[in-house]
Amino acid sequence: YGIGLDGSGNAYVAGSTQSPDFPTTSGVVQPILKGSRNAFVTKLNASGTTLVYSTYLGGSAVDQANGIAVDPTSGAAYITGFTQSSDFPTGQAVQSVLGITGGSSCGSNLCADSFVTQLSSDGSSLPTSTFLGGNASDFGQSIALDTSGGVYVAGSTASNNFPAVAPAIQGKLAGVAGNAFVAKMTADSLPSLAMTPDTINFGNQPLNVRSAAKNISVVNVGTSPLSITAITTAGDFQESDDCIGTVSSGGGTCTIGVTYTPTA
Repeated sequence: YGIGLDGSGNAYVAGSTQSPDFPTTSGVVQPILKGSRNAFVTKLNASGTTLVYSTYLGGSAVDQANGIAVDPTSGAAYITGFTQSSDFPTGQAVQSVLGITGGSSCGSNLCADSFVTQLSSDGSSLPTSTFLGGNASDFGQSIALDTSGGVYVAGSTASNNFPAVAPAIQGKLAGVAGNAFVAKMTADSLPSLAMTPDTINFGNQPLNVRSAAKNISVVNVGTSPLSITAITTAGDFQESDDCIGTVSSGGGTCTIGVTYTPTA
């Protein structure tokens, strides 16, 4: 489903296979098929006569690679696609768990998440690999690199808690059929905060009567712990939370409950 080139003319191919005898090479991250269908990544030399490396990529369920981009200098390959495998290989992840909170059911299977994976130039290691998705189906379709090490991923999502990082141009799912998404990742080891939902509406509320709490889920979609020392409100709003302290990296979560007591 995807193909790319490095600065020496080597070709990198990514896709999906159900073959237990798909050609792999020694020393790669995954030499055998796991589950019913895995993604694959294959590097061929410039003349197309030799497999420089060839590896499966996936877990115990269904995985598919849809796009690949190659750093022309280092030869590292960056792959995106989708996975239904809760054991998809991760490392230095911004989201270490399928579905952020452990995956949701789409029919008889777990919902798919998109994934973003970096494969070393010799195919022997995954310097970074992460889920990217929420409580419904998410599909990574295309991937690109910039000259500063930024990784750009585009695809589709039906998740109402897809990790949109504030300030996002669109912080919540619109419609019922799903939306496109665009995400940028960097190599910096930093925390990153996403909130779902990004706005709350209390509707009509009697004067001087406290509303029921509306909850906001806070997710650390970064590769370093997020330290929260205080949360404050203003005016007619009050909050309670379990967020003070450290929210772990790779998709750690906490919850803020907000209530509204209108005085005018």
